[in-house]
Amino acid sequence: MSLTTIRNLIPPTIIRRLRQNIFFRVRQRKEIIEQKIFTLYVEVTTYCNARCFMCSWEEKYIKDGMQQSHVSQELVDKLLYSVKKLIDRGKVIKFFPIGLGEPLLFPGLFDLFHKLKAIDQNIYIVLTTNGVPLKESVFLKLIDSGVDEITISLNADSAEGYQKVMGIDKYETALQNSLDILQYKKERGLKSPKISIQFLESVHLKKPFFATLKFWLPYLTGDDKVFFHEIVSEAGTCDLAVQDSGMQNLETRFPCSEPWQRISILNDGAVYPCGPVFYWKEKKDDLYLGNILEKDLIDLYFDNPKVQQIKDAMLCNDYSKLPTCSDCNNPILTPNPFKKEPTSENWSLGSKKPLK
Repeated sequence: MSLTTIRNLIPPTIIRRLRQNIFFRVRQRKEIIEQKIFTLYVEVTTYCNARCFMCSWEEKYIKDGMQQSHVSQELVDKLLYSVKKLIDRGKVIKFFPIGLGEPLLFPGLFDLFHKLKAIDQNIYIVLTTNGVPLKESVFLKLIDSGVDEITISLNADSAEGYQKVMGIDKYETALQNSLDILQYKKERGLKSPKISIQFLESVHLKKPFFATLKFWLPYLTGDDKVFFHEIVSEAGTCDLAVQDSGMQNLETRFPCSEPWQRISILNDGAVYPCGPVFYWKEKKDDLYLGNILEKDLIDLYFDNPKVQQIKDAMLCNDYSKLPTCSDCNNPILTPNPFKKEPTSENWSLGSKKPLK
């Protein structure tokens, strides 16, 4: 039995507890200390075919009338240039075309994937989609372009729940597309791409965990999985977020690991060391690093003193300098790699002694 199969059998409430297990914390800490693996989030489009109830898309692009757009070719070229420089520095890249839009609506998506793999076959590409456009013909193009993992945000287990969560009447389409590509992969014995089916933990889920698992297990192979995702605050933009008293109390709140591992690029080229950036309606000066159309990611992240200032503020629990972060509980989604210093209230990565 594979680790992924075991993971599928564990209810989400236990997963939450295991997430802060010492093993996962130490592993996360090791990755941060080495600073070898980096996640790139790139908003390739702001066009979307859904109206998710936890998302700020409708407020931004319908109510406020902000302009929808695909990422420009100039930005794509700048991105590829920066990725090449990161690879030359020995970095391992995980690439996510993600943001407020549906990435499969971006016409240049497959070409972008091909070009990333041409730079380095080891760039790990993860596509997150609502699954509505994911027909078999699209799936074949994704396989051809080298996608390593596909996460389908099904998010509900009934047509009624899907309408509430996703804001569109496309449950049967998304469900059937998901089943079709899993079946295609299984019948042909394909190991890649890994396929993950995501559900959101909300009042709109009708079935208990093991009933959902029983339905999906026959379709899963290899590293495929079903998982349940908490709704988090996305830096205070989502009022449906799960409440977590530990992140609301400075004595127990731990730093976010994203500034150590993640670079997010908005559709207009703005760069932040933060995942929730796509939900914001305005520039956040406390986390803004610059624009990739003006400087490459080496200059904007690795040679930028502001990144260290952000990290230091988090380690010192000084959120007066990071107002955007003060209402965010996204860190609960990952293991806490930091430990409290015994002589102060500060956090640190410290030495390579076990975390406490």
